[in-house]
Amino acid sequence: MKMNELNIILGHKCNYTCTHCVNSSGPDQVSSKLSDDEISNITTQIKEHAPKLVLFTGGEPTLYLKDMNQFIREHPNKLEAKFGITTNGWFGSSIEQTRILLDKVDRLDFVQVSFDAFHGTKTEYSYIKNIRDYCESKGMSFNISMAIAEPKDLLMAQELIKDLGVKVIFQKVSKVGRAQENNITYKYFKFEESVLDEKCPNVDSFTYIPAKGYSNCCGNLVYNDVTQDICNTEFDDYISSDIFKTLRNKTFKEMLADKEIDTAQIPVDCSSACNLCEFIFKRSS
Repeated sequence: MKMNELNIILGHKCNYTCTHCVNSSGPDQVSSKLSDDEISNITTQIKEHAPKLVLFTGGEPTLYLKDMNQFIREHPNKLEAKFGITTNGWFGSSIEQTRILLDKVDRLDFVQVSFDAFHGTKTEYSYIKNIRDYCESKGMSFNISMAIAEPKDLLMAQELIKDLGVKVIFQKVSKVGRAQENNITYKYFKFEESVLDEKCPNVDSFTYIPAKGYSNCCGNLVYNDVTQDICNTEFDDYISSDIFKTLRNKTFKEMLADKEIDTAQIPVDCSSACNLCEFIFKRSS
């Protein structure tokens, strides 16, 4: 099986401490960077699979420029592949400061900035405009990833779309990491049964998580420590695992039936695929 999309979490160090952070990143996570063995492992997989898309996240990926550039340089088809980052945009105080930082990345095709009610307390609106303008000057794609905990958060998105004319990707906050600790997860009014016919939304995308390994989960199962089977230090072992085959091939309805879980027992917040997946694996453990 080919690895067409690879998300590399470079480490959990971040200059922000967002109240909804999935992996509880922050300034104190200095030791969470990838080890030399992990960098070698990922580099080998990049050379073998030549993924068409490589996304760098964290933590804050711009704090790990050396590792990021190594992975880009080792890609066998780097002129055809797409490379991008998901960043909090801390460097966007001016177009010049944006240029100074992002020009240090060997190859960058798109920038995604996390900007919402949680990130917005530190990243100013003007920063987003500066980063957008830099990307336009470089012919790079730009979008905003917005975490929403309740419908009123969509009002911010409407203003962004109207003023900036950029694409906004919405992410409903799941019960994981600081979001769960701070009780700011997305509030559902009733159980949305349509989720039962879905599969894992990340089943065709793989993530490398520091100190854990490869997975196609980057949320609840990993960071709520639901099952160690969800990660493997070797890519081939992960895609051969029973848990990957289940997530790849079965809908949540089929997974519930296999575990003989009555759908009437499903909580309202399991309208989220990630919350429902965690519910299933916790009930079957």
